[in-house]
Amino acid sequence: MNEGPGGERTEEASQQRIDKARKEGDVPKSREFNSAITLLLGLLAMWVFGSFTLTSLKNLNIVALNQLNDFRAEPSIVQFFLGDFFTRFALIISPFLIATAVAGILTNYLQVGPLFSFEVLAFRPEKLNPFTGIKQLFSRNALVETIKAILKLVAVATIVYVTIQGESVYFQSLGSKDINGILSYIAALTFNVAFRVALFLLLLGILDLFYQRWSYNEKLKMTLQEVKDENKQTEGSPEVKRIIQERQMTMTQKRMMDEIPDADVVITNPRHIAVAIKYDREVSPSPVVIAKGADLIAKRIREIAEENEIPMIEDKPVAWALFELELGDIIPVELYKPVAQILARVYSMRQGFNKAKSMSA
Repeated sequence: MNEGPGGERTEEASQQRIDKARKEGDVPKSREFNSAITLLLGLLAMWVFGSFTLTSLKNLNIVALNQLNDFRAEPSIVQFFLGDFFTRFALIISPFLIATAVAGILTNYLQVGPLFSFEVLAFRPEKLNPFTGIKQLFSRNALVETIKAILKLVAVATIVYVTIQGESVYFQSLGSKDINGILSYIAALTFNVAFRVALFLLLLGILDLFYQRWSYNEKLKMTLQEVKDENKQTEGSPEVKRIIQERQMTMTQKRMMDEIPDADVVITNPRHIAVAIKYDREVSPSPVVIAKGADLIAKRIREIAEENEIPMIEDKPVAWALFELELGDIIPVELYKPVAQILARVYSMRQGFNKAKSMSA
Protein backbone atom coordinates (compact mmCIF):
# COMPACT_ATOMS: atom_id res chain seq x y z
CA MET A 1 0.00 0.00 0.00
CA ASN A 2 1.39 3.35 -1.01
CA GLU A 3 0.33 6.67 0.40
CA GLY A 4 0.40 9.63 -1.89
CA PRO A 5 1.87 13.00 -0.93
CA GLY A 6 -0.03 15.05 1.64
CA GLY A 7 -1.81 12.03 3.08
CA GLU A 8 -3.90 11.29 0.02
CA ARG A 9 -6.67 8.73 0.29
CA THR A 10 -5.15 5.87 -1.63
CA GLU A 11 -6.26 2.86 0.45
CA GLU A 12 -9.53 1.00 -0.07
CA ALA A 13 -12.06 1.47 2.72
CA SER A 14 -12.01 -1.17 5.42
CA GLN A 15 -15.11 -3.19 6.24
CA GLN A 16 -15.29 -1.38 9.58
CA ARG A 17 -15.43 2.01 7.84
CA ILE A 18 -18.08 0.76 5.39
CA ASP A 19 -20.20 -0.66 8.22
CA LYS A 20 -19.97 2.62 10.15
CA ALA A 21 -21.05 4.64 7.10
CA ARG A 22 -23.93 2.25 6.45
CA LYS A 23 -25.04 2.49 10.08
CA GLU A 24 -25.17 6.28 9.66
CA GLY A 25 -27.32 5.88 6.55
CA ASP A 26 -24.51 6.84 4.19
CA VAL A 27 -24.93 4.42 1.28
CA PRO A 28 -24.49 4.67 -2.50
CA LYS A 29 -27.87 5.39 -4.06
CA SER A 30 -29.01 6.79 -7.40
CA ARG A 31 -32.05 9.08 -7.47
CA GLU A 32 -32.16 8.74 -11.24
CA PHE A 33 -32.62 4.97 -10.91
CA ASN A 34 -35.42 5.53 -8.37
CA SER A 35 -37.18 8.00 -10.67
CA ALA A 36 -36.94 5.67 -13.66
CA ILE A 37 -38.36 2.64 -11.83
CA THR A 38 -41.12 4.75 -10.26
CA LEU A 39 -42.10 6.18 -13.65
CA LEU A 40 -42.05 2.75 -15.31
CA LEU A 41 -44.23 1.15 -12.64
CA GLY A 42 -46.56 4.15 -12.74
CA LEU A 43 -46.92 3.79 -16.50
CA LEU A 44 -47.51 0.06 -16.08
CA ALA A 45 -50.27 0.78 -13.56
CA MET A 46 -51.72 3.35 -15.95
CA TRP A 47 -51.68 0.85 -18.81
CA VAL A 48 -53.36 -1.83 -16.70
CA PHE A 49 -55.84 0.35 -14.76
CA GLY A 50 -56.14 3.36 -17.08
CA SER A 51 -59.53 2.45 -18.53
CA PHE A 52 -60.88 1.53 -15.10
CA THR A 53 -59.57 4.79 -13.62
CA LEU A 54 -61.12 6.99 -16.31
CA THR A 55 -64.49 5.21 -16.01
CA SER A 56 -64.38 5.44 -12.22
CA LEU A 57 -63.53 9.16 -12.30
CA LYS A 58 -66.42 9.76 -14.71
CA ASN A 59 -68.79 7.86 -12.40
CA LEU A 60 -67.42 9.76 -9.40
CA ASN A 61 -68.26 13.07 -11.09
CA ILE A 62 -71.77 11.86 -11.80
CA VAL A 63 -72.25 10.76 -8.18
CA ALA A 64 -70.83 14.06 -6.88
CA LEU A 65 -73.16 16.10 -9.12
CA ASN A 66 -76.16 14.06 -8.02
CA GLN A 67 -75.25 14.60 -4.37
CA LEU A 68 -74.89 18.32 -4.96
CA ASN A 69 -78.56 18.48 -6.01
CA ASP A 70 -79.57 17.59 -2.45
CA PHE A 71 -76.65 19.37 -0.82
CA ARG A 72 -77.29 21.46 2.29
CA ALA A 73 -74.60 23.50 4.00
CA GLU A 74 -74.81 21.63 7.28
CA PRO A 75 -71.65 20.39 9.06
CA SER A 76 -72.73 16.75 9.12
CA ILE A 77 -73.71 16.77 5.44
CA VAL A 78 -70.53 18.58 4.38
CA GLN A 79 -68.44 16.12 6.40
CA PHE A 80 -70.20 13.12 4.88
CA PHE A 81 -69.96 14.53 1.33
CA LEU A 82 -66.23 15.30 1.57
CA GLY A 83 -65.46 11.99 3.33
CA ASP A 84 -67.34 9.94 0.76
CA PHE A 85 -65.81 11.86 -2.16
CA PHE A 86 -62.18 11.53 -1.00
CA THR A 87 -62.66 7.88 -0.03
CA ARG A 88 -63.91 7.04 -3.51
CA PHE A 89 -61.15 9.12 -5.09
CA ALA A 90 -58.44 7.40 -2.96
CA LEU A 91 -59.73 3.98 -4.01
CA ILE A 92 -59.64 5.00 -7.66
CA ILE A 93 -56.03 6.22 -7.56
CA SER A 94 -54.89 3.50 -5.13
CA PRO A 95 -53.25 1.39 -7.91
CA PHE A 96 -50.96 4.33 -8.74
CA LEU A 97 -50.19 4.98 -5.06
CA ILE A 98 -49.39 1.31 -4.50
CA ALA A 99 -47.20 1.23 -7.64
CA THR A 100 -45.29 4.30 -6.41
CA ALA A 101 -44.81 2.81 -2.93
CA VAL A 102 -43.66 -0.53 -4.36
CA ALA A 103 -41.26 1.28 -6.69
CA GLY A 104 -39.74 3.25 -3.80
CA ILE A 105 -39.28 0.18 -1.60
CA LEU A 106 -38.05 -2.01 -4.47
CA THR A 107 -35.48 0.44 -5.82
CA ASN A 108 -34.07 1.21 -2.38
CA TYR A 109 -33.84 -2.48 -1.54
CA LEU A 110 -32.14 -3.30 -4.85
CA GLN A 111 -29.56 -0.56 -4.29
CA VAL A 112 -28.72 -0.77 -0.58
CA GLY A 113 -30.41 -3.92 0.73
CA PRO A 114 -32.25 -4.01 4.07
CA LEU A 115 -31.34 -0.81 5.93
CA PHE A 116 -33.13 1.34 8.50
CA SER A 117 -31.22 4.11 10.22
CA PHE A 118 -32.43 6.95 12.47
CA GLU A 119 -29.04 8.66 12.27
CA VAL A 120 -30.01 10.13 8.88
CA LEU A 121 -32.58 12.26 10.72
CA ALA A 122 -30.10 13.41 13.37
CA PHE A 123 -29.26 17.12 13.52
CA ARG A 124 -25.78 17.90 12.23
CA PRO A 125 -24.47 21.45 12.71
CA GLU A 126 -22.09 21.15 9.76
CA LYS A 127 -25.11 21.11 7.45
CA LEU A 128 -25.77 24.73 8.43
CA ASN A 129 -22.25 25.83 7.57
CA PRO A 130 -22.53 28.14 4.52
CA PHE A 131 -18.92 27.49 3.50
CA THR A 132 -19.65 23.77 3.28
CA GLY A 133 -22.62 24.51 1.03
CA ILE A 134 -20.56 26.78 -1.20
CA LYS A 135 -17.83 24.16 -1.43
CA GLN A 136 -20.39 21.54 -2.50
CA LEU A 137 -21.58 23.83 -5.30
CA PHE A 138 -18.19 23.48 -6.96
CA SER A 139 -17.63 19.82 -6.16
CA ARG A 140 -17.41 16.91 -8.58
CA ASN A 141 -20.87 15.68 -7.60
CA ALA A 142 -22.38 19.11 -8.33
CA LEU A 143 -20.80 19.02 -11.79
CA VAL A 144 -22.18 15.52 -12.41
CA GLU A 145 -25.67 16.58 -11.28
CA THR A 146 -25.54 19.56 -13.64
CA ILE A 147 -24.51 17.32 -16.54
CA LYS A 148 -27.33 14.89 -15.72
CA ALA A 149 -29.88 17.72 -15.61
CA ILE A 150 -28.74 18.98 -19.02
CA LEU A 151 -28.83 15.44 -20.45
CA LYS A 152 -32.37 14.90 -19.16
CA LEU A 153 -33.58 18.22 -20.56
CA VAL A 154 -32.01 17.58 -23.97
CA ALA A 155 -33.17 13.95 -24.05
CA VAL A 156 -36.78 14.73 -23.08
CA ALA A 157 -36.96 17.55 -25.62
CA THR A 158 -35.48 15.29 -28.31
CA ILE A 159 -37.85 12.40 -27.51
CA VAL A 160 -40.88 14.71 -27.58
CA TYR A 161 -39.78 16.29 -30.86
CA VAL A 162 -38.97 12.97 -32.59
CA THR A 163 -42.20 11.34 -31.41
CA ILE A 164 -44.42 14.24 -32.47
CA GLN A 165 -42.54 14.55 -35.76
CA GLY A 166 -43.22 10.88 -36.45
CA GLU A 167 -46.91 11.35 -35.68
CA SER A 168 -47.34 14.50 -37.78
CA VAL A 169 -49.03 12.60 -40.64
CA TYR A 170 -51.77 11.46 -38.25
CA PHE A 171 -52.56 14.96 -37.00
CA GLN A 172 -54.35 15.74 -40.27
CA SER A 173 -56.92 13.03 -39.57
CA LEU A 174 -57.79 14.30 -36.09
CA GLY A 175 -60.37 16.68 -37.55
CA SER A 176 -62.53 13.76 -38.60
CA LYS A 177 -62.56 12.20 -35.11
CA ASP A 178 -64.96 12.94 -32.27
CA ILE A 179 -63.84 14.28 -28.92
CA ASN A 180 -63.38 10.79 -27.42
CA GLY A 181 -61.19 9.74 -30.34
CA ILE A 182 -59.07 12.88 -30.02
CA LEU A 183 -58.64 12.39 -26.28
CA SER A 184 -57.77 8.71 -26.76
CA TYR A 185 -55.16 9.61 -29.39
CA ILE A 186 -53.61 12.32 -27.18
CA ALA A 187 -53.53 9.90 -24.22
CA ALA A 188 -51.83 7.22 -26.32
CA LEU A 189 -49.31 9.73 -27.67
CA THR A 190 -48.58 11.00 -24.16
CA PHE A 191 -48.13 7.45 -22.90
CA ASN A 192 -45.74 6.71 -25.78
CA VAL A 193 -43.62 9.79 -24.98
CA ALA A 194 -43.62 9.02 -21.25
CA PHE A 195 -42.59 5.40 -21.87
CA ARG A 196 -39.64 6.46 -24.05
CA VAL A 197 -38.59 9.03 -21.47
CA ALA A 198 -38.81 6.35 -18.78
CA LEU A 199 -36.55 4.02 -20.78
CA PHE A 200 -33.99 6.80 -21.21
CA LEU A 201 -34.16 7.60 -17.49
CA LEU A 202 -33.66 3.90 -16.71
CA LEU A 203 -30.50 3.83 -18.84
CA LEU A 204 -29.31 7.03 -17.21
CA GLY A 205 -30.20 5.62 -13.78
CA ILE A 206 -28.16 2.45 -14.34
CA LEU A 207 -25.14 4.51 -15.42
CA ASP A 208 -25.66 6.84 -12.47
CA LEU A 209 -25.87 3.86 -10.11
CA PHE A 210 -22.41 2.71 -11.22
CA TYR A 211 -21.11 6.26 -10.83
CA GLN A 212 -22.61 6.64 -7.34
CA ARG A 213 -20.97 3.41 -6.18
CA TRP A 214 -17.62 4.46 -7.65
CA SER A 215 -17.94 7.92 -6.06
CA TYR A 216 -18.94 6.34 -2.74
CA ASN A 217 -15.88 4.07 -2.76
CA GLU A 218 -13.67 7.05 -3.58
CA LYS A 219 -15.21 9.05 -0.74
CA LEU A 220 -14.64 6.28 1.81
CA LYS A 221 -11.03 5.66 0.80
CA MET A 222 -8.53 6.01 3.63
CA THR A 223 -5.06 7.37 4.10
CA LEU A 224 -2.33 4.99 5.18
CA GLN A 225 -2.30 6.64 8.60
CA GLU A 226 -6.04 6.08 9.01
CA VAL A 227 -5.53 2.40 8.18
CA LYS A 228 -2.79 2.16 10.83
CA ASP A 229 -4.92 3.97 13.43
CA GLU A 230 -7.89 1.70 12.73
CA ASN A 231 -5.73 -1.40 13.03
CA LYS A 232 -4.48 -0.12 16.38
CA GLN A 233 -8.03 0.40 17.61
CA THR A 234 -9.17 -2.97 16.31
CA GLU A 235 -6.23 -5.19 17.17
CA GLY A 236 -4.39 -3.04 19.70
CA SER A 237 -1.06 -1.26 19.32
CA PRO A 238 2.08 -3.36 18.70
CA GLU A 239 3.32 -2.46 22.18
CA VAL A 240 0.14 -3.75 23.84
CA LYS A 241 0.14 -6.89 21.68
CA ARG A 242 3.77 -7.55 22.63
CA ILE A 243 2.99 -7.16 26.34
CA ILE A 244 0.00 -9.52 26.03
CA GLN A 245 2.11 -12.08 24.17
CA GLU A 246 4.85 -11.85 26.80
CA ARG A 247 2.34 -12.38 29.60
CA GLN A 248 0.79 -15.33 27.80
CA MET A 249 4.23 -16.84 27.23
CA THR A 250 5.15 -16.33 30.91
CA MET A 251 1.94 -18.04 32.06
CA THR A 252 2.51 -20.91 29.63
CA GLN A 253 6.08 -21.37 30.83
CA LYS A 254 4.96 -21.30 34.46
CA ARG A 255 2.35 -24.01 33.85
CA MET A 256 4.95 -25.98 31.90
CA MET A 257 7.51 -25.76 34.71
CA ASP A 258 4.89 -26.81 37.26
CA GLU A 259 4.32 -30.05 35.33
CA ILE A 260 7.99 -31.06 35.09
CA PRO A 261 8.04 -32.80 38.52
CA ASP A 262 5.43 -35.24 37.14
CA ALA A 263 7.57 -36.14 34.12
CA ASP A 264 8.94 -39.66 33.61
CA VAL A 265 12.08 -38.51 31.83
CA VAL A 266 13.81 -35.44 30.38
CA ILE A 267 15.53 -35.99 27.04
CA THR A 268 18.37 -33.55 26.27
CA ASN A 269 20.63 -32.52 23.36
CA PRO A 270 22.55 -32.27 25.83
CA ARG A 271 22.84 -28.49 26.43
CA HIS A 272 20.79 -26.73 23.78
CA ILE A 273 17.35 -28.29 24.22
CA ALA A 274 15.42 -30.33 26.78
CA VAL A 275 12.08 -32.11 26.42
CA ALA A 276 10.09 -33.63 29.31
CA ILE A 277 7.65 -36.44 28.58
CA LYS A 278 5.13 -38.27 30.71
CA TYR A 279 3.43 -41.60 30.16
CA ASP A 280 0.12 -42.29 31.94
CA ARG A 281 -1.81 -45.22 30.49
CA GLU A 282 -5.05 -44.01 32.10
CA VAL A 283 -4.81 -40.58 30.43
CA SER A 284 -3.21 -41.28 27.04
CA PRO A 285 -2.28 -44.41 25.05
CA SER A 286 1.12 -42.84 24.25
CA PRO A 287 3.64 -40.63 26.08
CA VAL A 288 2.90 -36.88 26.01
CA VAL A 289 5.22 -33.86 25.78
CA ILE A 290 4.60 -31.79 28.92
CA ALA A 291 7.57 -29.38 28.71
CA LYS A 292 10.21 -28.29 26.23
CA GLY A 293 12.66 -25.45 25.79
CA ALA A 294 15.94 -24.27 24.37
CA ASP A 295 18.98 -22.57 25.91
CA LEU A 296 17.96 -20.85 29.18
CA ILE A 297 14.58 -22.59 29.34
CA ALA A 298 16.28 -25.93 28.67
CA LYS A 299 18.69 -25.15 31.50
CA ARG A 300 15.79 -24.41 33.86
CA ILE A 301 14.06 -27.67 32.84
CA ARG A 302 17.22 -29.61 33.69
CA GLU A 303 17.52 -27.83 37.04
CA ILE A 304 13.92 -28.68 38.01
CA ALA A 305 14.49 -32.27 36.86
CA GLU A 306 17.58 -32.54 39.09
CA GLU A 307 15.72 -31.03 42.05
CA ASN A 308 12.92 -33.59 41.65
CA GLU A 309 15.23 -36.52 40.80
CA ILE A 310 13.74 -36.87 37.28
CA PRO A 311 15.99 -39.03 35.07
CA MET A 312 17.72 -37.18 32.20
CA ILE A 313 18.72 -39.08 29.07
CA GLU A 314 20.93 -37.60 26.36
CA ASP A 315 19.70 -38.51 22.87
CA LYS A 316 20.19 -35.81 20.23
CA PRO A 317 18.01 -37.24 17.39
CA VAL A 318 15.10 -38.05 19.67
CA ALA A 319 15.42 -34.72 21.51
CA TRP A 320 15.24 -32.74 18.25
CA ALA A 321 12.32 -34.82 16.97
CA LEU A 322 10.37 -34.29 20.21
CA PHE A 323 11.24 -30.59 20.24
CA GLU A 324 9.26 -30.13 16.99
CA LEU A 325 6.07 -31.25 18.78
CA GLU A 326 3.74 -28.89 20.63
CA LEU A 327 3.02 -29.04 24.34
CA GLY A 328 0.36 -31.65 24.99
CA ASP A 329 1.08 -33.58 21.77
CA ILE A 330 1.31 -37.36 22.01
CA ILE A 331 4.37 -39.10 20.64
CA PRO A 332 3.95 -39.94 16.91
CA VAL A 333 4.18 -43.52 15.69
CA GLU A 334 7.67 -43.11 14.20
CA LEU A 335 9.03 -42.23 17.67
CA TYR A 336 7.36 -45.09 19.53
CA LYS A 337 10.39 -47.37 19.41
CA PRO A 338 13.17 -44.90 20.45
CA VAL A 339 10.99 -43.39 23.18
CA ALA A 340 9.97 -46.84 24.41
CA GLN A 341 13.67 -47.78 24.63
CA ILE A 342 14.38 -44.63 26.64
CA LEU A 343 11.46 -45.29 28.99
CA ALA A 344 12.62 -48.89 29.39
CA ARG A 345 16.07 -47.60 30.45
CA VAL A 346 14.41 -45.21 32.89
CA TYR A 347 12.24 -47.93 34.44
CA SER A 348 15.28 -50.24 34.67
CA MET A 349 17.29 -47.48 36.38
CA ARG A 350 14.46 -46.88 38.85
CA GLN A 351 14.14 -50.58 39.66
CA GLY A 352 17.86 -50.83 40.22
CA PHE A 353 17.84 -47.72 42.37
CA ASN A 354 14.87 -48.94 44.42
CA LYS A 355 16.48 -52.38 44.84
CA ALA A 356 19.77 -50.87 45.95
CA LYS A 357 17.93 -48.58 48.34
CA SER A 358 16.00 -51.46 49.88
CA MET A 359 19.16 -53.54 50.32
CA SER A 360 20.99 -50.71 52.03
CA ALA A 361 18.02 -50.26 54.34
